[in-house]
Amino acid sequence: MLNVIKLLLLWLALNLVSGVVAGALFSPFKGIPGLREHALFLIKSMLGVGLFYYLLQTSGKAAVVKIFSGFIEEPRAILGKAAKFFLLYLSAFTVVVLGVISVVYALSLVSGAAVDSIPGILRPSADFERFGELRMAAFGGVALYFAGVCVLTPLIEEVFYRRLLYSEIRKYYGLVISITVSALVFGVFHPNLLVAVIDGAFLCYVYEKEQSLQVNVLLHAFLNVFFVLLMLAIKHVVF
Repeated sequence: MLNVIKLLLLWLALNLVSGVVAGALFSPFKGIPGLREHALFLIKSMLGVGLFYYLLQTSGKAAVVKIFSGFIEEPRAILGKAAKFFLLYLSAFTVVVLGVISVVYALSLVSGAAVDSIPGILRPSADFERFGELRMAAFGGVALYFAGVCVLTPLIEEVFYRRLLYSEIRKYYGLVISITVSALVFGVFHPNLLVAVIDGAFLCYVYEKEQSLQVNVLLHAFLNVFFVLLMLAIKHVVF
């Protein structure tokens, strides 16, 4: 379990250092449109560099190369598996959301209260709300946002939370405990604890079942794109 503690300390340190450096670099330029996206992209990039350097030192060059080469060895199989699990998640998500909306609506009819709270129930994370605030004219900000949230984040988080943390915990504990602990840690580092814990548990389950980091990265990317588009719909279409 000492390695688990080391991994958590490493992740804390990387997040802290990345945040401090990005803050120091961009603080003199507050108020510039799109600046936040550049800062977040820098933070994600620094996290990635630090994490892959650690992986290079502990597991060797072959382990790092395998992560990227795995995407081109069997692209159709990886895409098919990721799509299958995404559809499974989407089905469960739809059932849960419809159930929650039905309950809230029924309670509102009984109490006479408005159903304005429904959009808040569907809101998974403040990070995804940011997309709704970006102007499409600021293409650079939108592009960096997508690159950070839908490309860098899935890769970096799957390497740490599944490839390193979950795999290390799994050496000492059974499936349920390993998924629970890893999912809780995943949730703590995200704005919306409940949604993140559920997503973290689901991603651990997929990793346990497929033993493929590439499937997890692609699935994670699908989920992030889905939530970005969902927030856009909630803000500008549905409600």
